[in-house]
Amino acid sequence: MRALMTDFNTRYDRLNNSLQAAVWSTGAPFTEKQNLQFIEYFNLCAEEWLFWRKGYIDEVVWKAWENGMRQYSKDGRVYELWTIEAGTDSYYGFVLPR
Repeated sequence: MRALMTDFNTRYDRLNNSLQAAVWSTGAPFTEKQNLQFIEYFNLCAEEWLFWRKGYIDEVVWKAWENGMRQYSKDGRVYELWTIEAGTDSYYGFVLPR
């Protein structure tokens, strides 16, 4: 679990500032770069979900991560992009929490 958490947290840390800046830019459509960063984030979330579902991630950790996902999905632009991405069926069955 420690190795997974270290990997996931490192990957999230590389995205965090950019994702936050994107959602703070209320009203402005996301740039192509921002869309790609959110797609990278969706992939990370799906991997975390998969490992949680298989029992490798503690429930308390998963709930904290899931709460973070909810914060992003409250932004309509993020959820709209997720809706498009979810249609690709590329996320192991993961559904972005709302």
